[in-house]
Amino acid sequence: KPLLTSAGGELLERHDFIRVDMEQDFQSTEASFHKLAQEIIERRLEKAAIKQTAPEFFPINPQMAEDLKKAEEKARDDAKTRFPEGTAKQIRDFVYKYSRAYYFRSRSPRANRPPYSGFNLIVHVSTGVIRYLLEPCYEMYDAALSRAKNGDAVLEVIEPSVQTERLEVLSKRRWDWIKQGFNNSVRGCTREDAKHLAQLLDRLAVLLNHRLHNHKSEPRAITFSIAAPDKLEKNRKQALDRLLEIARRAQILFKRTSSGKD
Repeated sequence: KPLLTSAGGELLERHDFIRVDMEQDFQSTEASFHKLAQEIIERRLEKAAIKQTAPEFFPINPQMAEDLKKAEEKARDDAKTRFPEGTAKQIRDFVYKYSRAYYFRSRSPRANRPPYSGFNLIVHVSTGVIRYLLEPCYEMYDAALSRAKNGDAVLEVIEPSVQTERLEVLSKRRWDWIKQGFNNSVRGCTREDAKHLAQLLDRLAVLLNHRLHNHKSEPRAITFSIAAPDKLEKNRKQALDRLLEIARRAQILFKRTSSGKD
């Protein structure tokens, strides 16, 4: 789209908008989006007279941090066994890809939901969208402030339990919207489309769970590509394209250009 104002003037990068490279892995702490997210949150913390950094203000659950560290150590040991002559980068990449899968595989099948918390996870949940970053932060801050004994107190930290609770509430709210009211708020979406889309997302969640516990390759399902779409029957391809377009319009799926392996 043309980068022009209604009066014909130019929109200026850094002044009117910020360009973010969405092909880059935005979950990594070294990624440009992660740095941008931290800068945005810390600017707000500063305005609220809060001195902590974003990671300090949104700490990870200590038990989960300890368990993740153990999972990283296990992944590192396995990487050294698998790549006895491997470079430091090979070992590091393996740990980055598999440590969380090791964490989930080590959890008891009877365990409760993981205590999701920590600034890095909040950035991950945002899927690279600023308002999806700010929404949970606002909900967490509001919940913590309402529970503070002194209503005028300056919060120093958002307890991991509060983070976990609000993430679960937001997640349930999003799933309820997709399953029940989606077609009422998304242009061009029928009730049948909404049912099919809810089923697609539900099966992606099942696939992610399966890959976390069983698959030997990188256990990802939140990022996926559709290979050889031309081989689909025409009516099935059209139906799939329609669902994906509706999901993108509602901003629950995002299409990003990247290089394929085949």
